Amino acid sequence: HLESILIGRLFQSVLIEPRMANPEVLIIAYGSIARMVIDNYEELFIDTDTIFSVLTPQLLHPFPVNHFSQSLNNIQKVLIVEEGPECYGWADGILSKLHQQNNALNIRTLSSKAIPIPSIRSLEDEVLVSLKGVRDALIKMKNE
Repeated sequence: HLESILIGRLFQSVLIEPRMANPEVLIIAYGSIARMVIDNYEELFIDTDTIFSVLTPQLLHPFPVNHFSQSLNNIQKVLIVEEGPECYGWADGILSKLHQQNNALNIRTLSSKAIPIPSIRSLEDEVLVSLKGVRDALIKMKNE
């Protein structure tokens, strides 16, 4: 069972976390990626044996860092997921902000590949962030 918590006053972030369980990983995502992760929470948990929370900001810039630092509690692993291309994107900026506040965090990012998106659907799936990519990232973090 998951519960939803609003963080902040004017520009809120939403924290989805399991009831009566301590998450091992905080996933930071927004938009359709956050929806994909939340909609597939049970499947991801079963496949990865990882309990995680999902924090999704309603404001991307300026980034509400205080919302995220409040949500870390005992979590030492953070996965930042975005649809944009890797290399100097939103996820990298958030990684930098969080690392400046707590350099003991194990932070990973997952983004789309930094190449043009192909027009063929099967190739597009290879470039964009997918549920499989999130699953693989959680498994990797679990084993670190």
